Amino acid sequence: MLGRLSSDAPTEVGDSEICFLCRRGNAEAAPDQPVRTESGCILCWEGRLDNRAELRDMLSNGSQRPASDAELVAATYDRWGTQAFAKLVGDWGLALWNPRDRTVTLAKDFLGSKPLYFHANAISLRWSNFLDPLVLSSGTSPGLDEEYLAGWLARFPATHLTPYVGIHAVPPSSFLVFRDGQPLQQTHWEFDAGKRISYRNPRGYEEHFHAVFARSVARRLRSNAPVLAELSGGMDSSSIRILSEGRGETSRLDTISYFDDSGTELG
Repeated sequence: MLGRLSSDAPTEVGDSEICFLCRRGNAEAAPDQPVRTESGCILCWEGRLDNRAELRDMLSNGSQRPASDAELVAATYDRWGTQAFAKLVGDWGLALWNPRDRTVTLAKDFLGSKPLYFHANAISLRWSNFLDPLVLSSGTSPGLDEEYLAGWLARFPATHLTPYVGIHAVPPSSFLVFRDGQPLQQTHWEFDAGKRISYRNPRGYEEHFHAVFARSVARRLRSNAPVLAELSGGMDSSSIRILSEGRGETSRLDTISYFDDSGTELG
């Protein structure tokens, strides 16, 4: 199961071997999930797809029919298989059932900004982007994972661990393919330390940063509802200008700042 928890009635898709349960938590979430791909796979997607236009061009989709992020991801997977994950830009997590080879694939973006957890044993595989369903459905109270707790106290727990024994997280920039209950983990993105950008004029770096920063902020403003952002006196204040330039796809942007009793700005 994958999706935001809400009071909405869940959408359920499956057969005798698999069950997807998706709940919509806001008006922006796609109402047509889970998605069945043209090849017969079942896909659930949670996140934001930033390179929609580029993917549509790559798929040679000449129609002007609006497509949800999940539909574009489904078409991308049908075209390139697991190699499609490296082409998805944004904050995302997904679960996919392939009935042809009887595999479940769980994947996350390069940064791992969207949570995705799973519990696997000899007879079942359960997954969710919330810990609560996995913990509550275990039938017993799972023990605390001491390795995770030690890492948390050191501020950097291992990315594949959770607070509970037996419940794991999909690591960033990775995907796991489960076949007959056995997971195979692969990486779909790695940082290229050898990549360099060179300009003769130092101002070229400033212009390049501004272009990349503006595009990044504008992508995160894609919403059919007003956006609320924390505002301080630093870089995030500069990002507000992006909206004034008309690059954000949202009707309104509201900001909030924090002050202590002395009037000192906290954030």
